[in-house]
Amino acid sequence: MSGAPYRRLVYNQHLMCLDILKDELIASKKVNFKEINLERDVLCVCDQVENHNCITRHKMTCCGAVFEKTCLTDFINTLSWCPYCREKADSIEEQLASLPMPSRARRSTDLARAKSAEKKREFQVKQGEKMKKRYNDSMKDAARAVTVGAVVTIWVDPRVASHARGVMAIVYAAKETGGILACSDGGIIVNGKTKKEWWIAADGYALKATHDEIVVLSPNLKEVQKQVLAGTFSAKKQKKCSLSQAHQVVVGASSPCLKSTCQCKKGQCGNRCGCFRNNRACSSTCSCSGKCKINELNKK
Repeated sequence: MSGAPYRRLVYNQHLMCLDILKDELIASKKVNFKEINLERDVLCVCDQVENHNCITRHKMTCCGAVFEKTCLTDFINTLSWCPYCREKADSIEEQLASLPMPSRARRSTDLARAKSAEKKREFQVKQGEKMKKRYNDSMKDAARAVTVGAVVTIWVDPRVASHARGVMAIVYAAKETGGILACSDGGIIVNGKTKKEWWIAADGYALKATHDEIVVLSPNLKEVQKQVLAGTFSAKKQKKCSLSQAHQVVVGASSPCLKSTCQCKKGQCGNRCGCFRNNRACSSTCSCSGKCKINELNKK
C-alpha cells in the first residue's frame, strides 16, 4: 500500500472517531499567543471545562508562563515539555529545587543589628588607619635620632634563639627612612643567605645611645665607633656575620632553640658527619657538644 492512501485511511478513521465521540469531547478555545500576557494571565491545561480545585500556581522556569499547578503536573509528567513554549521541561519538584531560596524578611531588630555592626566595622577601620599612621610617624621620629656612630640594639627573633637578647652594634650608615647598616662584635651584620649588606629596618632595632652619649662598649665596638666618627671606617676590612652568628658571639654559645647540626652516634663524629662534609666546625647544638676531632681538623 502506498503512503498517500494509507494517510487517507488514517484520516478517515480519525474523523469517524471524532463523530462518534462528539458529545463527550470538550472543545477548547483557541487563543492567539499575542493575546496572552504572561505577567497577568494564569494558563491552564485542564481536561475539564471548570476545575475549581486548581488553586495553586506555578511559574515555568523556561518561559515564565504561569499555570495551574495540579493540571500542569499531570501534563509535564505525561509529555515532559512546556505547554506554552514547547521546550523540554523538568518535573515541578526539580524546577522548584533549581530556584534560589527566597531571602528571609529581616525584622527591624536584625536591620538595627546589621547597621550597628557596619558602624563598628567602619570605626575599627578608621582606628586601624590612625594606629598605622601613628606607628609610621613614631618610626620616622626614631629614625631621625639614629645617626652615624649611634649605638643600637638589634632585635633577635625568639623563634630561632632561646637567649632572646639583643645584639649591640654601631651604626656606620643610615637612611632617612630608618634603615641602617651596623657592625657588631662579630663583624658587619649581613644577610644570612646572600652574605650581602643588610639594611635593617626601623622596627628591627632600638636606639640605645647617640654618638655623644656615654655607654659601656666592648673594646672592639669602641674602636669601630671611633673609626666611624673619624670617617676612617672601612666596611671591606671588617669581618662579616649573620645576625644569628652575631647573637652567638654575644651569648657565648649556640642557641639551644636551634636544631642540631649533626647527630652522630654517641657524639663520635666521623667522615659522614654533616659538619665535616660541609667543612664547618661542630657547635654545642651537635650531639658531640662541639668536642669532637672534626673541630681540630677544620682548624688545620
